[in-house]
Amino acid sequence: MNEHTEPGPGSGPPADDGDDPTLAAAGARLREQTAPIAPTAVEVAALRRRSRRLGGLAAGSLVAALLFGGLAVARGGNDDGGTTTAGGASTADGGPKVDQVIAGLARQPIDPTKVKLVSSVSTFADCDALIGDLRRVGAEHVGSRGFGAFFGIPYGAVADREAYSETAGASPAGGQALPRTGPADESTLGTNVQVEGVDELDHVKAVGTLIYDFDGRGNLRITDGTSLAVRSTLDVTPGANDQGSTPGAMPRMYRSVDQLLVAKGRAVVFGTEVETSAPVKGDPSATQASTSYLTVTSVDVSDPAKPAITDRVRVEGSLVSARLVGGQVRLVTTSDMADLGFVLPTTPTSVAKALDRNRRSVAGSSAADWIPDYQRTDEAPKPLVPCDRVHVPDTFAGVAMTSMVTFPLAADRFEPVGTSILAPATTLYSGVDKVAISSEVWVDPVDRDRLKFDDWKTAVHEFTFAGGKGAAPTYEGSGLVDGSTLSQFAFGEVGDSLAVVSADGTPWGQDPSVGVDLTLLTPDGKGGMATTSKLADLSDGKGAV
Repeated sequence: MNEHTEPGPGSGPPADDGDDPTLAAAGARLREQTAPIAPTAVEVAALRRRSRRLGGLAAGSLVAALLFGGLAVARGGNDDGGTTTAGGASTADGGPKVDQVIAGLARQPIDPTKVKLVSSVSTFADCDALIGDLRRVGAEHVGSRGFGAFFGIPYGAVADREAYSETAGASPAGGQALPRTGPADESTLGTNVQVEGVDELDHVKAVGTLIYDFDGRGNLRITDGTSLAVRSTLDVTPGANDQGSTPGAMPRMYRSVDQLLVAKGRAVVFGTEVETSAPVKGDPSATQASTSYLTVTSVDVSDPAKPAITDRVRVEGSLVSARLVGGQVRLVTTSDMADLGFVLPTTPTSVAKALDRNRRSVAGSSAADWIPDYQRTDEAPKPLVPCDRVHVPDTFAGVAMTSMVTFPLAADRFEPVGTSILAPATTLYSGVDKVAISSEVWVDPVDRDRLKFDDWKTAVHEFTFAGGKGAAPTYEGSGLVDGSTLSQFAFGEVGDSLAVVSADGTPWGQDPSVGVDLTLLTPDGKGGMATTSKLADLSDGKGAV
């Protein structure tokens, strides 16, 4: 999948603290004073993290898994010495398939400076084929620190920009009425939208004479914009026991709701839940791994005095974007391998051990580790997208899964249809039908300042919702542009073509005065996007995006 020619920088053996007598003595004292992390403790932590999604339905299975998992790790018998856990390790820590993947790997992870970016993507007929490929390519790139210090947080990720208009931003308490443009029962204010006809998320929405917002305590508030009287409030924050719990499972750390879409007597409220696990027993760093969820709450607001929740789910991952087009909610999320723990080296001599452990975690991963799920209270989780609708760039762009799903605003239950691509939503554009996602050569955040990249390019992947109501987004094609795309406003449409503004250099190392290009990409009907026009260096090397 990747073109590379040689091991990366620093591919020699790890430094040995024994080379320095003072450092060696200090390290020896530290190891004597610190009890090693028991492999069974790591395994228990990983299983607890995974069990959270099954809630009370999995209590019995968890107990059995802990017993068998503990025995399996204990039988492995090796102490990891100087490694600390960032949330657990894979339950599939050995076996023929894992060993086969490990045996085919180079001594060091792939050097990103030797990778050639290509724009094509691959799909797979079933989960076995998909996960077999992801295990291999993931194990090729994972490092001794997992997938980076900022694992799970795409660098420069751009979520919605909730820009308020001067009128929509006026406080109802100030006595200013919100103006309307169009029929009183259909006009929605509160958001400066990028594309006409595509409503975007916001903290406040005004439909006709009604104002929808949040009161700061987790309640959806509906206010009459004429009299400024509050018609109703409704608690839309998920409760502490909404998703069920298992003894020993992670407690919920943080909950909030703060964005919504409203139309035709229906509202969809989007929020966030973050769960955190207890540190692994014996871990000197006391690392607490966390998992983020997007909450989606459907509310019937046809009677403003008596709004009612019709459905609530939580989706593994974080919200990137949501749009409302023709009664269909188009949702984009990003998620990472939250259930798959990685270890971190704490001494130079533990680097090789940490790398081997992390490679084995990825090589033993399952579909549930890669593909996000959604879940209702006391129900088993369901995958957000099927395996055969996951697109994998032929140049590894990271382990974040960007998922595009659609569902009717008026539906009483969240029943999504979707498509995913294994690429962080570093930059995403959403038009009336088109969705464009950029991806790049994956570079560990800890290496970004150390490595030098010449002729940096970005791949652009186009999907469309043009299949009609109830149809999943379809892949249109991919192309390449020079430099980096830095925000959703770097995209536009010119006829059937996608217009992309890009700036020279990497997204994390931008010079304020760089060349700025405009490229038109047009699907060629063969899975590619041809460059049909390009204006290079619009600002003569003195511009910025």
